Amino acid sequence: MEKNETAAGRKHLALMVVMVIFLVVTISYGLLNPLGEAPDEIAHMDLIRYIGQEGRLPRTIDERYAAGYKSDWPMLYHALIGAATAWVDYDALPRLKVNSATPRRLLIEDGLSPFAVIHTEDEAFPFQGIVLAWHLARLASTLFSAGTLVVIYLIVLTIRPGGWWLALGVTAVVAALFQFQFIASAVNDDNLLGLLCALFALWLLRTWQRPGNVWGYAWLGLWLGLAVTTKYSVVLLPLLVVVVLVLAVRRGLLDWQAAVGRFLLFGAALVVSAGWWFVYVVWHFNQVETLGPVAGMVKPFLDGGPADPTTRRVASLITGGAISAGNIFKPGGATWWDWGASLFQSFWMAPGQMGPVAGSVFSIGFLILSLVAVGGLVHAWQRRPDSPYQSGVGWDLISLLALMILLLLPLPILRFYLAGNPAESGQGRHILFPAAAAVGLLLTVGVSSWFAPARRRWVGLSLAAVLLGFSLTNFFGFVLPAFPQRLPVRTSADAAQGVPDPVYLAFGSSMDLVGFQVGERNQHGVLPVTLVWRSLEYADQDYLIGLSAVDGAGRVGTQWIGHPVDGRYPTRAWDPGDVVWDTIWLPLAGVEPGDYELRLGLNPASAESTFSDAEDAVFLTQVAIPSSVARSPAHILSLPDGSSVGFDVWQGGEPMAGMPSYRYRAAIPVTLAETEVSLVGPDGAEQLPTTRAGTTSIFLVGAGWPGGEYRLRLRRGDTVVDSQPVLRAAVRQRDFAVPPMATEVRASFGDEVMLLGFDFPQRKAQPGTTLPITLY
Repeated sequence: MEKNETAAGRKHLALMVVMVIFLVVTISYGLLNPLGEAPDEIAHMDLIRYIGQEGRLPRTIDERYAAGYKSDWPMLYHALIGAATAWVDYDALPRLKVNSATPRRLLIEDGLSPFAVIHTEDEAFPFQGIVLAWHLARLASTLFSAGTLVVIYLIVLTIRPGGWWLALGVTAVVAALFQFQFIASAVNDDNLLGLLCALFALWLLRTWQRPGNVWGYAWLGLWLGLAVTTKYSVVLLPLLVVVVLVLAVRRGLLDWQAAVGRFLLFGAALVVSAGWWFVYVVWHFNQVETLGPVAGMVKPFLDGGPADPTTRRVASLITGGAISAGNIFKPGGATWWDWGASLFQSFWMAPGQMGPVAGSVFSIGFLILSLVAVGGLVHAWQRRPDSPYQSGVGWDLISLLALMILLLLPLPILRFYLAGNPAESGQGRHILFPAAAAVGLLLTVGVSSWFAPARRRWVGLSLAAVLLGFSLTNFFGFVLPAFPQRLPVRTSADAAQGVPDPVYLAFGSSMDLVGFQVGERNQHGVLPVTLVWRSLEYADQDYLIGLSAVDGAGRVGTQWIGHPVDGRYPTRAWDPGDVVWDTIWLPLAGVEPGDYELRLGLNPASAESTFSDAEDAVFLTQVAIPSSVARSPAHILSLPDGSSVGFDVWQGGEPMAGMPSYRYRAAIPVTLAETEVSLVGPDGAEQLPTTRAGTTSIFLVGAGWPGGEYRLRLRRGDTVVDSQPVLRAAVRQRDFAVPPMATEVRASFGDEVMLLGFDFPQRKAQPGTTLPITLY
């Protein structure tokens, strides 16, 4: 007896190890993944914040719009976390920069990266305000999913009592799935749904084993009712209870009268646990008087606010068109194959962050794994009399869980049929989380069936180790590198505290310089100078910053010109209250040693003046520039006369030996003793430097630069020499040609914008819909 208890304790200790690994990985993902970069995170957080600050759920349509587009769906998850985080002080950091909030944000990423949140230093530790609440919500999600794993462990032991290794392997497999970890690290109601569905599955299996246990049906109703108030996607799962009762009658374990009574008990518990949500919605949002009994009751649940397109179509279908689906058109060309591929890929990984080659390789790998598992299940079923998973010891219960997966598919299929959008309707997490126990069990048993019985105990853990390796590779190799570095911008209440060398110099009415810091020359011979700007109001144009080192004779020894944050945060994108910490790397190659004045200037980007001198610049401080650092150039250019010259292309204070990428508005410093240099792009046109001081030429990537590889061109009289490609311009394609238009006008809006014409692509529109107008 003591030996059995000791062995069981060791198995449970192994479960703790699995849980610790899961928590470490998932919490790390939650801390490292930028906020808003998981599916629907912004919408979930909007609703959580609303509930936390208001202390209640939305009560009107206007309040639903204020709470975001998740506010007309069940919100048990949001209510729990909103109540738990209501103590957070949002005044310290009330909001983050959401890309779609204003067109000014589009200037930041320039159409290259469609990130929903502009990531800034506001997200850095120590967390405060909205960022603190966000991370607390992520932690709650992780704990919900950790609870799901514990219940999955109990489910497997219910199916196969004493099967500790199988239970441990199934739990480890689910815990190692990338999508399970990724969503568990995010603000998402699937995490609570997964826990509630796992509890429902556990009691479903126990009820199957003991159908006469009356209270088991009450627990089934409780867990499923709470799941329905978390997400409607589980509305078909009551059919599983019907299956259990029908088969119990056929097995002679219950009569029909007892079965009906138990189903009524299940239904009563379901109504009690879910009823609060339906009563609340009907009480505050029903539109029976205006739309009639059917549409008036359906609308508040599926289209009672900022509903998504597919939900509006479902509402229209249920009400026979009484609720309008709106002016929504299906995306052209989407097929059922596209939907299946989207569902499969999003079940296993985040293919959107991968290139086509890596995505295809991993997809094929997971397809092979899936086929191996399915083949193993078929193989084991055919040999079930000789299988450790034979009927009576597991197959009937495994089949019941498999049916749970099938009952989760009709709603995504209906959504795709109505809207034709595979990305919205074919999301694998909608199957993975509510059916996590079934997925892990079928996968582990299927793969294990190909091995000898003596080796099967290690298959689950081995498979989990492989899946964990993929998860770490996917996250650190593809997901994180896809995001740009945080912008050095702070908007919190204490953003301007700790500014070095405060000066408070005003530059016009829109911004001032609140401080600066001159660092030590780095090992590459570049001087870092950090400028701390504060935005006072919206700027009406972009400004270039000019930083010059001027000697005692008034000569400019070196100079840097460019947009703030190297083009990633132009001044038109600044919001009032932003504090921008902009580090400029001032090249010192070829600069004579001595004392220099650092002078700062600010010019409109559209102005002809490009800081050709530093007379009008503001004096910042005096610096002593030592002798140049002796170093070999990263690039060598061979000349026709047999000689060669070396040059460097700089980025972030370092000489770049490879093929660095520069986005629109970025500055490209090139150090070369020769004076006549240019950059030649893929179109063969020369791009001239914006300025030159000493041996450094500064090029600014313009909107008209073609994207692609660029070479350095050197001119010596009639001799022209091009280098090998040394950099890449990441500039999105722009069409500056005036398109044909139905109506031409000439209307000026200031000095920079002119309306050339407009079109009405659609001349007729139904009342309440949008009439599109194209302006040129």
